[in-house]
Amino acid sequence: MKVIPKYKLLLALPILIAIVFVIRFVHEPDLWWQLRTGEFILTHGSVPDKDVFSFTYDGVSWLNVKWGFEVIQALVVTSFGPEALPLPQIIANILLLIFGWGIIKNIDRQNTSTSAATTLASLLFLVGMSYRMNGRPELVSYTFTACYLYIFTATNNGKTNWFYALIPAQILWANLHEAYGVGLIMVFVYLFSAWFGFYTAKVQKQDEKQGLIKKTVLGIIAWLGVAVHPSGLHMLWHPYEIFTQLSSNQFTQEIYSAANGAYWHMPAYLSLGITIIAVLYLYRIGRSNNRFRIQTLIAQVPLFYVLLFFAFFYLSLKSYRNLPFQFIITMPILALWFAKSLQNITPKLQVFGVALVASLLYLSIVSNWFYKMWLPQEQYGWGVSTAKNPVGAARFIEKNQLKGNAFTDYLSSSYFLWHLQPDFKTFVDLRDLDIFEAEDIDIALTCCTNPTRRTATGAAIWDVVNQRYAFEYVALLNNPDFLPLHRYLIKNDTYKLVYADALSSVFVRNSPENKDLIAQYKMINFQPDAPMPSSVIPKIFNPFYHPPTQTDAVFEKTRTAYLKALGLPLE
Repeated sequence: MKVIPKYKLLLALPILIAIVFVIRFVHEPDLWWQLRTGEFILTHGSVPDKDVFSFTYDGVSWLNVKWGFEVIQALVVTSFGPEALPLPQIIANILLLIFGWGIIKNIDRQNTSTSAATTLASLLFLVGMSYRMNGRPELVSYTFTACYLYIFTATNNGKTNWFYALIPAQILWANLHEAYGVGLIMVFVYLFSAWFGFYTAKVQKQDEKQGLIKKTVLGIIAWLGVAVHPSGLHMLWHPYEIFTQLSSNQFTQEIYSAANGAYWHMPAYLSLGITIIAVLYLYRIGRSNNRFRIQTLIAQVPLFYVLLFFAFFYLSLKSYRNLPFQFIITMPILALWFAKSLQNITPKLQVFGVALVASLLYLSIVSNWFYKMWLPQEQYGWGVSTAKNPVGAARFIEKNQLKGNAFTDYLSSSYFLWHLQPDFKTFVDLRDLDIFEAEDIDIALTCCTNPTRRTATGAAIWDVVNQRYAFEYVALLNNPDFLPLHRYLIKNDTYKLVYADALSSVFVRNSPENKDLIAQYKMINFQPDAPMPSSVIPKIFNPFYHPPTQTDAVFEKTRTAYLKALGLPLE
C-alpha cells in the first residue's frame, strides 16, 4: 500500500472508531437464545439436535448451524458477564479493516492508494456497517467474506499458498454461521473466473493450467469440508434450505428487500450511494480510446471481483441484513476512487481533512448524536439495556417463582429463556422457522395483535390457544401492536396485571393459587424502569458520559399513557 510513512498513524483512526462503535448497550433479542444454547452445549457437552427450549415443539428436529459461535458467546459471558457480548464484534471489526486494507493493496495495480484515501473509505465503511455491529453470529460471515476476498486477491498476485487456507476457513465458517453458503459461492465464482480467463487467453500456459487444477481440487475440498459439522453431509445442501426458508419468513423485518419501504434507512441509502460511485469508477478505469472495454477493466480489477461486486449488490437488494456484504466489497474500490479524487490536494491537507472527519464521527458516537440521528435503536454505553430487554419483568417472575407454561411474545421470549433458565421454556421464540412452523408463529403473533379473531369453530383465537396450553402467566412487551391482548386479558378478568414498567407487563392467572400474589400487587401495576448499568468503559472514550436515567416526569408520563391505553384508573 502506497503510504507516506509519517501518515501511517492515520490508519489508527478507523480502528479507534471500530472499537467505539461497539461500545453500546446490549439489546439484540436474538443474542439471548444463542447464549442460552451455548451454555447448554457447555453444560451437556453436546450440540442439541432436537428442540429443548420450547414446550410447544419439544423434541422436534433442530439443525443448529452456528453452535460454535454460541459456545464462544457463552465463554465470553462466563468470563466477563453478559455486558461483554459485543466483544467478538470488536475483533471482527478490526479484522474487517485489516483484510480490507490488504485487498486494497492487492488490487491497486497502479499503486495509487494513500493513507488518507484508505482511512476515509474505512470510515464510510464503518458507518455503513454500524447498524449490524451488535455481536450477533453474522459477524463471522462478514469477516470470512473479507478474508476470502483477501485470499483471492493475494492468490492473483502470486501468493498461491494462501488458497490452502480456504479449507479450514470453510470448515470453521460452516460451524459458526448459516451464511457459510456465501463462501461456497465465492469459491465457485473465483474458480469460474480463473478458468474463463485461462480459456479466453491468447496463450494458454501449461503451468497455469496445473495451478488452476490444484486450486479447483482445493476448492472442492473446501466445499466438502462443510460436512465436518455435527449435522454432517446435510450441510452440503442446507444453504439451499436456508435460501428457500427466507421466502417463507415474513416475521423478521431485517430480511425485507429493497421493494419494501422498511428497507430504506441510512445504511441502504449509503450502500446505494457508494455503489453508484464504485460503478462509475469501474466504468472510468475500463475506458480505453473513449470506449468501455471489459478487457481493460479486468486488467486492473480481477474478473472474479467484478462478478462478486454485482452479485453482492443483488444480495444487498434482496435483504436489509445483507448490506454489509456490499460494504465489504465496495470499500477497496471506494479507497481507490478517493485516492484518484484527492490527488490534487496536498498530503498534509488530506490528512487534516480526514482527521477532522474522524474526530467529528468519534464525538458524534460517544455523545449519542450519531445514534439519535441515524440508529435510534442503539445507545452508547456498556451493559445490558434495561430499556430494550425485559429485565424488570424477568426479575419479577424470578422473585415470585412463577412456574408453568407461559405465553410470552415473540420478541421478549429469548431473554426470558436465558434469564429464567433452566425451567423456563418458550411458546415460540426467535429461532423462527429453524424450529417452528410458519403457521404457529403467525398464531402467536395474532394472539398478541388480534386475540379476538374468530377461528373456524367461532371461538376467539386466544381462547383456543389458552385452552390448549393453559398458560399460568403471560409476559408481554408494551408494544402498541400488542396492546389488544393486554386489553383482552384485563377485560375478561381471566388474568390479573401484577407487574408493568415502560417496556413490558406480567399477568398471572386469576386462580386461588395466585390469590395472595394478586392481592399484593394489584395496586402496584406500574414500576419505574430498572436503572441502566453504569460502567467505567464508556468513560474511557467519553469522560463526560453518564448512563441514561428515567426522570420522574418521564415515568409519570409513561405510566399515564400506559394506563389510559388499557382503560385502567390513573390512581
